[in-house]
Amino acid sequence: MHDADAVPVAGFSVLHWGVINIPVGNNYIMENASNTIRMPSGAVELNNAAGAKGYLGMCTPAGRHHLYRITIFARSVSQSNVPMTGHADLVISSLMGDGNTIAVSESMSLFPEYHY
Repeated sequence: MHDADAVPVAGFSVLHWGVINIPVGNNYIMENASNTIRMPSGAVELNNAAGAKGYLGMCTPAGRHHLYRITIFARSVSQSNVPMTGHADLVISSLMGDGNTIAVSESMSLFPEYHY
């Protein structure tokens, strides 16, 4: 899950959550599974924009709505040399550019500003 609208604030498209190597046939991830044993066996969570593995919650700046994107990549390989970085653009370009992506699906959601 990433927020490209964060570029003016953070300087890059913020990765809130990235998971690779989700097993074939696994069609969901349980709620609040990040950083727990409830993650699918073999799945690997990437570092988020804060530099930690797992989910990083949304915190949209005052005065702005942000479009958050969840992108799913179907891959022909189980291991990926994906950068362990919170920069979503680097993660996405590595997945798209290595020739092993079979299909891509994306869901987008507009999130209102966060009131502190």
